[in-house]
This record gives sequence, structure tokens and C-alpha cells, in this order.
Amino acid sequence: LTPELRPSDGNTLFVFALDSAAGNALMDPPRLRTFQDLVGSVTQTPGPGRRVRELRVRLTRATATGKAVVELVGERVVERGLRRERRPEISPNHLVVVVLNEKDVEIDWRLLLHPGILRAEAPGADGRLRGQVVERDVVDLWIAIPDLPGADRIHIHSPRRADGKYLLDLIAEVPIG
Repeated sequence: LTPELRPSDGNTLFVFALDSAAGNALMDPPRLRTFQDLVGSVTQTPGPGRRVRELRVRLTRATATGKAVVELVGERVVERGLRRERRPEISPNHLVVVVLNEKDVEIDWRLLLHPGILRAEAPGADGRLRGQVVERDVVDLWIAIPDLPGADRIHIHSPRRADGKYLLDLIAEVPIG
């Protein structure tokens, strides 16, 4: 058996035992990160009286690879505060934005409602209201993050409920600055 170090989220290294003859991992890779883990390990930067970086990101729905196509359309720095999430509540209708520095350290996170998910109700053939969820293929995200020194990129995650917790699926990475 040969130990091998593989990076995960930038803060932790996981050790896998490999069968050196076959090159296969003998144990499963680590679990995906939960939203609760993110909130417990990354502190949001205080809001009032700070510079804020406003990003406009065009997001095209995830392809078969699981990653969305993204384009940074605009970016500017303004003087205003950001609200901290005191008791964050998350749902599949949200996106989670994580700010990383050049050393892959997570330095802030923000929640935003996913503008590409639309809910509609219309009467069916029998006259009863029926709900429908429509996902737009292309949306522009307006993301406000603190203007922190060393901020290098953002990760955009889509939450997925599993075993009573929300797992964060990475759907896009956007270089900033």
C-alpha cells in the first residue's frame, strides 16, 4: 500500500491508501462539504463601513460534466456595507458563494437566491392550480462580496439535501480581481 496526499477544499488534505499494483483507492474519497461545516469554519467579514466588490456573473446551466459555464461580465468596487448572516437558512433555491484567496483559503461566504429558478402556478385542464418549477438556462448573478485583500476567485455552490444536511456541489469557479 502506498499513501497518497490529495487536496480537497484547500484547508484539509486527505490521505488515501492506494493499491500500488493497480493504482486504485482502497477507501472511498471524502464526503462532500456540508453547508453547516462551511458556516462553522469560515467567518463572514463584518459589513458596515467596508468596501464591497460587486460582481456580475453570467451563469449557463450545468452541462453533463456537472460544471456550469460562467463568464465574469462586470466588476466594480463600491463603499457600502454587507449584512452578515446571523442564522443562515438555506434551501435548494439558494446558491452559496465562497471567496478564496490565492492560497486556496476560504475567507468569506455569501448566500443568494438562485435567480434561474422560477416557480409558477397555473390552472390545469381540470381547473385546479398546479405548481411548476422552471429553470432558466442562462442567468446573470449579481454577487456582492467584501473587497478583501488577496481575494482571488469565488466558488459558486448549489446546495443539495442529503441525510438531513445540505451538501455543497461546486458548479462554477470564477477568477476575480
